[in-house]
Amino acid sequence: MRVLAAVSLLAMGCGGLAGTQSALDAGPAGSPDARLEDTGASDGRVTDTRLVDEHTAETSVEAASPCPSDGGSSEAAVVAVASSPNIPAALAAGATGIYWSTAAGAVPRKGSPIPDGTIEGASLDGCSVRTLATGQIPTAIAVGSSDVFWTTTGPPPGGGAGAVLSVPVGGGAVTTLAQGQTNPMAITVESTDVYWANAGDYGGSTGSIVKVPLAGGAPTTLSDKRGVPRSIAVDAANVYWTDYGQHGWHNGAVLQMAKGGGAVVTLVSKLEDPSEIGIDSANVYFPDDSGVESVPIGGGTRVTAIPGSVWGFALDATGLYWFDGSGNILTRPLGGWTPTTLAAMQDATGSLAVGATNVYWTTFSSASGLGSVLRTAK
Repeated sequence: MRVLAAVSLLAMGCGGLAGTQSALDAGPAGSPDARLEDTGASDGRVTDTRLVDEHTAETSVEAASPCPSDGGSSEAAVVAVASSPNIPAALAAGATGIYWSTAAGAVPRKGSPIPDGTIEGASLDGCSVRTLATGQIPTAIAVGSSDVFWTTTGPPPGGGAGAVLSVPVGGGAVTTLAQGQTNPMAITVESTDVYWANAGDYGGSTGSIVKVPLAGGAPTTLSDKRGVPRSIAVDAANVYWTDYGQHGWHNGAVLQMAKGGGAVVTLVSKLEDPSEIGIDSANVYFPDDSGVESVPIGGGTRVTAIPGSVWGFALDATGLYWFDGSGNILTRPLGGWTPTTLAAMQDATGSLAVGATNVYWTTFSSASGLGSVLRTAK
């Protein structure tokens, strides 16, 4: 496995240390092993040189200045939003803040996870870093207009103690929206409901797609007897998800159904470990062996969106953003092919999120023992 070059991680600005979270059985989130497990990548994937520019030097990381009014960095700088001896895992960008879960560094690969995870938040400029919830085993996170939502799983086997929870973005009481979920692994939110994907027992078609109103109430199962749902997205009309399938069998898929329920439409099949999903107004994006591909909403011809080695991606209304196999963070317009390198040679990259003006990502350095949430201008 290729070892990515380390970045110099500096102390966080304006706040306290991030908390801890136990990782999944694959190992600590943010580690190279966990990233390969999450993305379906394999060792030896070759970076497509068409999508890497000449900037291959390591990108330095600046500490955020105390409560900067302008975001605290020059346009090209990488700034540490938060840094601590823990591993940041899932990540979500909201209108006024950035939110993440963290994982403790020493987590057994097998056996029961330790419920010592937390949900963390910070203002977009890196100030007011705060712990929003403790005692969790978080697996995914999303943010709405006023609350942060996450899924948490119970100890194996089965993980039937999984739950969906929320907390106000500024902190406060934690609300349990759903309990008794089996390995909830992905979550998304829109104006009225929270949607999540239960991976089930990772075999035997026990996964499900479920929603619940933001204000609470009885959960509604939109689709059950699924394979291994791994990621989820929603728009005004539909809910979309990937089915991870079984590793090595190329039986993963991308699926769609109406938000109110109904027939499930298979958009793409015969994929190898599709672990992420993204949508815009016309297309659904998903990873495959060749990089990231897209397919029209409702079905149609799949095309390559990002060729080459992609270890994680995100998108907004205008562009695609991704990690390549060398730890570079790149972007390109949705309507173009010329990439721009936003940050080079990031160490053990994990999650990626896009805000209104910045791109955010998580890293963990085995050399320094520091996990960080970083940002740079889009």
